[in-house]
Amino acid sequence: MNWGLIVSYLNVTGGRLDSHIIVFFAGTICWTIIYDTIYGCQDKDDDVKIGVKSTSILFGERVRGILAIFACSFLSCMTYAGVRNGHSIYFFVISCGGAAFHLSWQLATWNHADREDCGRKFESNGNMGYIIWIGLALDYWVKVNNVSNVSG
Repeated sequence: MNWGLIVSYLNVTGGRLDSHIIVFFAGTICWTIIYDTIYGCQDKDDDVKIGVKSTSILFGERVRGILAIFACSFLSCMTYAGVRNGHSIYFFVISCGGAAFHLSWQLATWNHADREDCGRKFESNGNMGYIIWIGLALDYWVKVNNVSNVSG
């Protein structure tokens, strides 16, 4: 997902890479660390036994708090990119707000010692992708159709 952001943006802009897209790219790396760490907690005990290194092991019992920092970083980067890119209120409410709600729910209800819950929370990140996409799509539709009084 991360590289697709850069490649798509370069394609749309004719090769121009703006700094706010690099910031958003950094944010998507934070999101990747979140869902990859949640996924890694499924088999953390096995990884310790065979000597595999992972963020789920590195973060230890502080995993939830550290992932909350990554979540705040992701949301900050996405919001900054939205402001710099001139997105409308729809992007901020649906994409940014929806992602904030989803990540808050995910981290508040996640049991990192339960393999099944780790799997469910990991898979739920696909839903967050849809949430972000819906906000972006509506933002684009509003701009293309020149709907007034909604620009950010």
